[in-house]
Amino acid sequence: MTSEKAAKLISLISGPFMWIPVLFLIVLANANLTVDQAKVLVPTIFILDVVIPILYLALAPRLGWVKSWEMNNRLKRTPFYSLVVVMTFITLVVVYLAGSMILFAYNLIFVALVSLYLIINLKWKISGHAAMNAVGVLVIATIYGWEYLMLAVLILPPVYWSRMKLERHSIWQLLAGTGVTILVFVLGVMLFTQLGFIV
Repeated sequence: MTSEKAAKLISLISGPFMWIPVLFLIVLANANLTVDQAKVLVPTIFILDVVIPILYLALAPRLGWVKSWEMNNRLKRTPFYSLVVVMTFITLVVVYLAGSMILFAYNLIFVALVSLYLIINLKWKISGHAAMNAVGVLVIATIYGWEYLMLAVLILPPVYWSRMKLERHSIWQLLAGTGVTILVFVLGVMLFTQLGFIV
């Protein structure tokens, strides 16, 4: 396998097609939902936060909106980020009404993150791969224990290498994706832990 093929494979595996469903499963499996909450929230979150974003990524190239699901052109990312902000905000409202404070906390953090990515993206390209992998590691560490932060050592270097090898991002765009994510996520978790939403 050539290094370019390896980089493409790493980019695919570490991208939204893997992380969106994984994060959905991890967060919901650990949300302590009642049966009634699960009946409403599982299908709602699955459709709004998994199916719709992944469908957009899969269909946008076929419809000619973007050249590839990676959306290398910064300005082509704006509709996707906007869609995800709207879907995550709708989920936030539904989760609040259903009374799941842990899901409310995580969704509010996700809304803040994607809104920030959207705002940054208007002026400068930030790495969605670095951001998404940082979110994945942080969610796992928050739920299963902070010792899982060590996953970042295994996950982030190959992601950085693949994105630079494919000339999709500079090191600064990768570091910004990771740094912004860590800052917002950790502040959000600290706030919601103080409020008793995340235990």
